[in-house]
Amino acid sequence: MNNQVEQAQVNVEQEAQLLQHHFNLQEFNSMFAENKIKDKEIEKKIEAEKIAALNHVETKSILDMSMLEILTGVKDTWIEIIVDCVNFKFNYKNLLYDGKLFYIGVSIVIIFMIVYISDNLFYEQTTF
Repeated sequence: MNNQVEQAQVNVEQEAQLLQHHFNLQEFNSMFAENKIKDKEIEKKIEAEKIAALNHVETKSILDMSMLEILTGVKDTWIEIIVDCVNFKFNYKNLLYDGKLFYIGVSIVIIFMIVYISDNLFYEQTTF
C-alpha cells in the first residue's frame, strides 16, 4: 500500500513537471522543418556517394586481364556495336574508346584461327 502511495506521488510530480513545460507548436514546427531539411541533405549526400561509387570504373591493363575478361570484353564490344547500329547511333569515334579496337582485333584473330584450323582438318591437302 505504501508503495502505491509513493508511486502515485511520483506520477503527480511528473505530471506537474510536464505541465510546467508548455508545448510550443511554432517551435516544434520550425525544428521539425529544419530536421526534415537536414535529413534530405544527408540523403542527397549518401545518394551522391553511391552514384559516384557506381560510376567509378576500374580500367585494367590488357596485360593484367585474364582470358575470360578478354573474351567478355569481345562479347560486350560486339553487342554495343550491334545495339548502336540497330538504334542508328553508330559512329566511328565510338570505336576508339574503351579498347574496342583491341577487342575487334582479338575477335578477327580468333576467326582466322578457326578458319585456319578447319581448313587444315577438313580439306585435303594438295601436293604438287
